[in-house]
Amino acid sequence: MALTAEEIRIFGEQGFLGPFPVCGEEEMAEIREPLDAVVAEGEGRWNQRHLDSRAVYELCAKPALLDRIGSLLGPDLALWSTRFRVKYAATKEIPWHQDVIYWQLDPLVNVSAWLAIDDVDHENSCVQLIPGSHRETIPHAPSQGDVHHDFTLVADPAYYREETAVSMVMRAGECFLFSERALHRSSANASVRRRAALTIRVTTPRVKVRTPGHDRLILLRGRDDYGYNTLAPPPAEDR
Repeated sequence: MALTAEEIRIFGEQGFLGPFPVCGEEEMAEIREPLDAVVAEGEGRWNQRHLDSRAVYELCAKPALLDRIGSLLGPDLALWSTRFRVKYAATKEIPWHQDVIYWQLDPLVNVSAWLAIDDVDHENSCVQLIPGSHRETIPHAPSQGDVHHDFTLVADPAYYREETAVSMVMRAGECFLFSERALHRSSANASVRRRAALTIRVTTPRVKVRTPGHDRLILLRGRDDYGYNTLAPPPAEDR
């Protein structure tokens, strides 16, 4: 399931790639219960659950995901961040932004995955991305609108054309990859359906992760010859 040369070219040109399947319909039905249990704990418990939830960790370690990320980063892969992104009905919009403005990675080497737990479409707030926006870090300023509390900075509209945006409509179990500089957003959830997803951030052991609250990494593949970060073992089976 490694990426083809053409897919690697598209990722380099656009800053994102997908969607592609990670879990089939039957597999998603099997793992939905433990994932929904984590979501039900509330937003205060949606961050870094790969460290204590076996179901979340196993989703991050799927070969269909790691084979593709490994095509971009190489054989040594470390998981440094996960977060559930859940939008219930009327949840506020997430404005245009680049993730890099919130992170501290040295050097800046990362591939992110956005994995749909529910079916995602325009009504329940699919992600939109601007092709080619990853080529530079765009200036951001405090948002003047009523936006999601996690995203108080918004990209300067002088640096992109919103009409070029691509919408990621996906089935549950599908995923797309994107760069830390890929400009993206999602609207307020205009439906009565939940929109749940898991964001997965993968880097290599040669990167020093200094983002607050992300001081323990799990080695997904390969080896760590650097010792820059604290490595944690994968979590035990969920009860």
